[in-house]
Amino acid sequence: MSPIRYRHYHEGDAFNDELDPFMHKRMGFAHEGEVRLLKYDESHYFKLAAALTSGDPNEATPPELPEHIFLDWSPALVIERITVSPYADEAYEKRVRDEIESIDSSLVDRLELSVLSERRYAPQF
Repeated sequence: MSPIRYRHYHEGDAFNDELDPFMHKRMGFAHEGEVRLLKYDESHYFKLAAALTSGDPNEATPPELPEHIFLDWSPALVIERITVSPYADEAYEKRVRDEIESIDSSLVDRLELSVLSERRYAPQF
């Protein structure tokens, strides 16, 4: 688990760690303040490597990973705000609000329209 490092890819040193591509994003996304959690399944990796290097086309299909990994973690403890895209219409915003309400009503007050949304501000006449 690590916070994402935001950078201009044309500046600075090249990536030198195998996890660098997973833990960096372009500077244009710095407003996200993202944290990533990566899970490495060693047994799956070795089965996949064996399937790909066996030379037998019938063995070349890697095993499937589980669709979900459940964590004992409460997003409500760490989410500061949920921002709706400035391009979203009112119907989409309502669907998001309703879905959040159905999952955890304590998060509804953290939902906000993007500062770039024209609907966030009263008309300027």
